[in-house]
Amino acid sequence: MTVSARSSASGTKAIPLRRRLCADRASRVTPTPAATRPSRLGTLPGFSAYCAAKFALEGMSEALAAEVAPFGVRVLIVEPGAFRTEFGGHRMHRSEPIDAYRVSTGATRASVDEMDGAQPGDPAKAAQAILQVLDHDEPPLRLALGDDAVDSIRAHHETLRADLDGWEKLSRTTSI
Repeated sequence: MTVSARSSASGTKAIPLRRRLCADRASRVTPTPAATRPSRLGTLPGFSAYCAAKFALEGMSEALAAEVAPFGVRVLIVEPGAFRTEFGGHRMHRSEPIDAYRVSTGATRASVDEMDGAQPGDPAKAAQAILQVLDHDEPPLRLALGDDAVDSIRAHHETLRADLDGWEKLSRTTSI
């Protein structure tokens, strides 16, 4: 978890040098370390450390985007769905299942175990989409990739909206 967030934070040290070297191109999109995470695809029971690292990376990327925007540097947070990579495959480290947690993590573990080679996303198309966004004059801060990503992020936002609407009255009672 620490390695994921720390190594990405270390990559931001190159931004001042990149600005100096590319001063004449400051208004163009200059890709900085992209945060790749399942974002609001939802949290995955059994993947709490993974999700925590990715949430940290997203927060850092949002703040970084605001910090470097005045210099013409843009940050892109890529929010991919399931792509046919080796995530979930034989290279993935799996901890031993704990019987007491099967009720909360069993479905996630089974899904990850079964998805290798069956993911709906094409990595080559994802790469092309990222390059297309990086060439755009007004790229987004976030780019969802894949039908599953778009649907899950939208569902997450609807849940957030429902919570906010449902508890708005109480939330507003805390003002002085």
